[in-house]
Amino acid sequence: MLKNIPWNFSPRTVTLLAGKREIFLDAYPWPFSLSREDAGGFFLPGPGSLASVFSPLMTLSHGTLIGPRGSAPAGADGFSSAEELACVVRATMGLEMMRLGDRLVFSREGLSGDLPGSGDSRIRKGLFWFDEGQRLVPYQLIVPRGASPDALVVLLHGGGGNPDSCPKDFRGTLPEYAERFSCVLLCPDAVVKNSTYGCPVPPQGIDPQARGMFPNTPQDLFGRALAEEALLELLLRVREEFGIPRDRVFLAGNSMGGMGCFHFAARHRDIIRAIAPAGAAPEIASFDYEALAGLPIFFTAGTQDHHGFRHLKDAADHMKRLGLSVTFRPVEGSTHQYAWVEDAPEWFAFLTKREADA
Repeated sequence: MLKNIPWNFSPRTVTLLAGKREIFLDAYPWPFSLSREDAGGFFLPGPGSLASVFSPLMTLSHGTLIGPRGSAPAGADGFSSAEELACVVRATMGLEMMRLGDRLVFSREGLSGDLPGSGDSRIRKGLFWFDEGQRLVPYQLIVPRGASPDALVVLLHGGGGNPDSCPKDFRGTLPEYAERFSCVLLCPDAVVKNSTYGCPVPPQGIDPQARGMFPNTPQDLFGRALAEEALLELLLRVREEFGIPRDRVFLAGNSMGGMGCFHFAARHRDIIRAIAPAGAAPEIASFDYEALAGLPIFFTAGTQDHHGFRHLKDAADHMKRLGLSVTFRPVEGSTHQYAWVEDAPEWFAFLTKREADA
């Protein structure tokens, strides 16, 4: 079932930094254990470590690297030089090596995106091994300086996005929100393209011709279920790492991320205590909105949303008729992509129960 799933993360650039036992997929670090230091001060991953990194990420590969995760002998030595490593990576992944000072970069396209270690120190990029999907999955954490945060807000990106999407949409302001509302922000990956974070129901008001974007074949439903499972696993890890109280975990998301808010909260009422979806809602006729009874909902909609403001209002009206605790927030003149950005002070305050102008 895993073979033909359209995974969302296929790194374009692989980087080694001198003196570090980490390999960076795009700018996301992953530690390796078997290594040998070459003359240039680079720790080079052994074959077993290289297999564990690349074997689950063969979406763009030219062939099989070494074998399944962990298939290389546990005592395999590291490569003796960067050039030897480059030959293997070129043959199996089609990536060319560049030496850039303290960096070894393997890429087809030259440098792209942020370099590892650059940018705001409050933003942490990471990968976690998702065993069920046999994949490395990227995420970002935004952690306030100073006082310990007492809330976790998970930000779900839209279709076609990745963990970089929410920080980009918010134009670098998310660290300020993390500090202002004393919360850790988690920006996960959707894991599977158009996963809707597990939601099997199409969006409210979707054009009938566009329903092919949300197929319900066994393979598609399996992939969506994996995406939901990965989100749950990562959320619980982060909650434990920062000691976040169980009643202080919240969801926000736009477009496909808005769909994920409704679905994931309905499925995990013991974990999620309030949601702030935007830009989309599951189809009224097919989704069990009553599963959200008692959950505080802040629903944002741009009046110029090209997917249709009326469809969003219809979903809000339906929730109100059911007696749900929903606050519907039209953002006059705003668009599908940016209504939730413009309204962020309000929904952050709603979720964390802190003043928007604090």
